[in-house]
Amino acid sequence: MEEQYNRAFGGEFQPGIHLSKDRKQPNPAPLGLCGMAMCNFLLALINMGTRGLSIPTVLISTGFVYGGLIQILAGMWEMAIGNTFGATTLASYGAYWISYAIIQTPGGFHIMDTLVKEEGMSGYLNTLGLFEVGWFIFTTIMTFMTTKSTVAFFSLFVALDLTYLFAGLAFLSNDGSNPNKTLLRIDGAFGIITAFLAWYNAYSGIADQTNSFFTTPVIHFPWSAEAPFFISSGHRLSHAGNSTRYLTSSLQLSSKKDEAASFSLYDNGNGQGHSIQELSSHKYVQLSSQGNVSLSSREDARFIVASVSL
Repeated sequence: MEEQYNRAFGGEFQPGIHLSKDRKQPNPAPLGLCGMAMCNFLLALINMGTRGLSIPTVLISTGFVYGGLIQILAGMWEMAIGNTFGATTLASYGAYWISYAIIQTPGGFHIMDTLVKEEGMSGYLNTLGLFEVGWFIFTTIMTFMTTKSTVAFFSLFVALDLTYLFAGLAFLSNDGSNPNKTLLRIDGAFGIITAFLAWYNAYSGIADQTNSFFTTPVIHFPWSAEAPFFISSGHRLSHAGNSTRYLTSSLQLSSKKDEAASFSLYDNGNGQGHSIQELSSHKYVQLSSQGNVSLSSREDARFIVASVSL
């Protein structure tokens, strides 16, 4: 069985090497990224005081539906295709926006009214600050997992992390009635950056030569892991001159077919040769300079595989 692997790609919400999906299978990441972008964009403009606005009630509808429900659905679809990172982050941020919309909903949930009544406006703002700090911590953890991905994907999480940080600081540095205006403006600026980076990654996940004249460059960090070109699994290796003798998991030749080990053949791409992995032990075949063959946990052994006519 041959499987295609790809490098990290923000357009698929993949922070590392991942199995290439079937082209017939939809990519849910751009949908979630667009929901994230829209909510961050609107809230950022309000926090920056655009056109004198200061009350984020417009986020109630957007937070419940586009940023909330849609992001959670995108996260669940990411889970269905095996992307744990995408499922965790998109579903979590969808839950954030629904939570934010609930807090801002007047009358229905009485969260703000209750806090103001019991703790005063300062208590309400401090509670919001702690709420944002919690999401800053979560996003910091997620950001660590994008450090081997692409520049655009990593930048998205850095900007989002700083957005939560300055939002938390703005609310915690309140004057008893209002959040700190300067910190809230900085929060808004990072929110704008976050929104456009989310849209950029979403565009990267949708645009290709079949639908657009403009595609985005995918820039990996120098330390980003290289993806193998393909993995071909489930092979039995036999002696080239005598196909009735099979290689076992102890790297011995046996005439018994049921003793044959199964191996995966990794094409590392870019002329870097092949790696051979024994599937039961998950160890790699190593060939020393003295000609000794062994199994090792190291992945740096490379072989040249050539077709031979028998």
